[in-house]
Amino acid sequence: MAAANRTIRVLRNEVGNCVHFIGSSLPTYWNGCLSAIIDPKDSNKIHIKNNVSSTEESPQYEFYGINFKMFVDAEGFQFADAITCAQYITQAANSVPENGIVLFPPDTSYMNPPMDDPSDDPMDDPSDDSTKP
Repeated sequence: MAAANRTIRVLRNEVGNCVHFIGSSLPTYWNGCLSAIIDPKDSNKIHIKNNVSSTEESPQYEFYGINFKMFVDAEGFQFADAITCAQYITQAANSVPENGIVLFPPDTSYMNPPMDDPSDDPMDDPSDDSTKP
């Protein structure tokens, strides 16, 4: 069942090599930076730890003590329990793209494909004499 209001949707972005937390004030993190854990004092709450800035002595959290019901998956569906939620977030935040290649920066060449024939350029009208001296 799709979740109603006030949720944080966890969305993996393969092209951006990151994870988005849509609906939060901390929306985007690079791949490989986060892991979710269950609160040892309240099994309905999770913490999302920043693995990059944390040390063993001093863990750093991006989200702390959030009820798992606040999070929904990429399609907007709630999780059955905190364990499933934490596993989903950790996997989404630490995924390798399907082809196993991570591009830095992401390859956007598909957005501006090269033209096969320069004469196909609609902006270059050979009959237009206005650009000739």
